[in-house]
Amino acid sequence: MKKIVLVTLFNMLIVSLSQGQAVLKYPHCNCEEKITYSTTEPKRPDGPYEWICNEVVVESGHFKNGLKDGAWISKSKRGVIIGQIEYTDGKLNGAVSTALAIYFKDEPVELLSSFFKPEFVSDKLFTEVFNGSTDVLHKLELANSLDALLLARQTVRYSTNRSLENVITANMRLEVTVLQVAGTVQSKTWTFTANGAGFKPGDARSLAEERLIKQIGSDTKMSLN
Repeated sequence: MKKIVLVTLFNMLIVSLSQGQAVLKYPHCNCEEKITYSTTEPKRPDGPYEWICNEVVVESGHFKNGLKDGAWISKSKRGVIIGQIEYTDGKLNGAVSTALAIYFKDEPVELLSSFFKPEFVSDKLFTEVFNGSTDVLHKLELANSLDALLLARQTVRYSTNRSLENVITANMRLEVTVLQVAGTVQSKTWTFTANGAGFKPGDARSLAEERLIKQIGSDTKMSLN
């Protein structure tokens, strides 16, 4: 039986510390980071987080017991929302990953969803591999363990229609690619897109993701053979 890994992604100087909040400044880019820490030992991020550049909050979210939790929002330098990622106890929302795993469950392969550590994404190795680099595959000697990598990258962009009472539209894109590591699995890529609308970014994103998952379930073209 072929072994294939499924990986889904859906892109600091302490100057003050008061009431559990640390402020780290980066003069070279006129940015600062505000991190709320727990008041008990061991100290860990626990509460609101903000990344601010030129007085604009470009990333905000919440930590719970040292792990990202809830909605993490990214904004442009003008303060326009360009992305939102949902976390649960440090893990990305797994709705799309689950849909892909269900889709491929009848294929004659073994899917290993927990093969990589979180650093595979945080160290940008995921992006390198997704964009076609094979250096990481060789360094990790994956050919000794896997036949292929199944990677999925989910992105979402937001736009606001002021003529329709500021309705927010989420434009979601999912790229799914199979990369040959060893064996006879052929490299190939599929792309899905969906839109969702709502008065809140989270509502628009949820609707777009729901439509995306329906597309995955009804697709007849994806195959690992």
